[in-house]
Amino acid sequence: MTYREILQQGEDLLQKAEDPDCKTDAWLLFSYCLRMDRAQYMCMMQDIAPDFLSFVYMALVRKKAGGCPVQYLLGTQSFMGLDFFVNEDVLIPRSDTEVLAEQTLRQLPRGGRMLDLCTGSGCIAVAVKHLRPDAQVWASDLSEDVLTVARLNADYHQADICFVQSDLLEDIPERFDLIVSNPPYIETAEIEDLAVQVRDYEPRMALDGGADGLAYYRRILRTAGSRLHPKGRLLLEIGCGQGQTVSALAAENGWTDIEIQKDLAGCDRVLSAKMRSEICNV
Repeated sequence: MTYREILQQGEDLLQKAEDPDCKTDAWLLFSYCLRMDRAQYMCMMQDIAPDFLSFVYMALVRKKAGGCPVQYLLGTQSFMGLDFFVNEDVLIPRSDTEVLAEQTLRQLPRGGRMLDLCTGSGCIAVAVKHLRPDAQVWASDLSEDVLTVARLNADYHQADICFVQSDLLEDIPERFDLIVSNPPYIETAEIEDLAVQVRDYEPRMALDGGADGLAYYRRILRTAGSRLHPKGRLLLEIGCGQGQTVSALAAENGWTDIEIQKDLAGCDRVLSAKMRSEICNV
């Protein structure tokens, strides 16, 4: 088979699998597997390809057709202009979460200390440290496997980050100027209705926010105030339409100056709040 025929075979299989990005995904896997850019492909498209390359490529295409996200097959995803290693231990970074990273960069004081709860791939912590070398960045997660991925990404980008294995704030006694988190916030019953590439491949622990999707918000809002310096702030990514509910929970737990930032689609995306000073001084 020629290189052109191999690529076309991949496109056809993904199209039959109703992949909405069949041409893009087929090319990404082709380029990754055959180590070939567009210019090289145009020069070699009519050449006969080695059989083993065709075999490896089609094996990846069949996995993609079965629902495996292309990011896991390639092992990488871009976030805030940086490349991050990802595997099935971590949630794939989304462009929506860049709103949280951007707000973190805006609100973190010069030389300030921040904590990234539920760090996952480490994309927020690493991006902030990369763009703000003056910042003192901590990051935590419950899973040691997850932290292994986050540490790999920090090492790759030469980001000096203190990683801690902790169930939210339980093993973190320090105080911070900013605490940020993208916690699980999907209602348990809704997970089965998610797209197959999310439901069957991304880690359930990073998705399931409990029966009403608010379990992690309740825990964070109850405890985060005591881990902030006076005038410190909390930033939480929230699901579209959760702004009013999470804002009410924040107010019930003593948070003030509550604001909601929206993403480019106009959906609620980030809650920002400040704890009453008497709580921070405890």
